[in-house]
Amino acid sequence: MAHPNLNQRNITFTIEELLEAEENYEGFCLACGERRECCEPDARNYECDACGAFQVFGAQELILAGGYCR
Repeated sequence: MAHPNLNQRNITFTIEELLEAEENYEGFCLACGERRECCEPDARNYECDACGAFQVFGAQELILAGGYCR
């Protein structure tokens, strides 16, 4: 289940970035692409520390959603 409305900037990550982030409990903002610490792997709609958007998703969530790997 992808989040097409949230990824308007077509932000993608390598599978290595996502696996490393999952291991380190980090997520990514789909609004600006920044990495966020202290983020559960299955997180959805967390607030981004960089841009303030509630579009941070855990790495595992992005892997399962598909469409975010390049």
